[in-house]
Amino acid sequence: MQFVPLSAQDRFTALKSGQVDVLARNSTATMSRDTQLGLEFPAINYFDGQGFMVMRNRDVTSALELARAR
Repeated sequence: MQFVPLSAQDRFTALKSGQVDVLARNSTATMSRDTQLGLEFPAINYFDGQGFMVMRNRDVTSALELARAR
């Protein structure tokens, strides 16, 4: 196994060209990357963030404000 350091700008070019076989970093799976770049994202191996949906009238700007929320 060989690890190849790549910048965020170079990672997909290196994958498409065959310079690397697998990307193991935070590369978001998007439809445009599937269709325009011809890449396949077979499975998500980790999540690097979370989001919450709340009613606008709650005026919440941070997840910390959701303590004891229903």
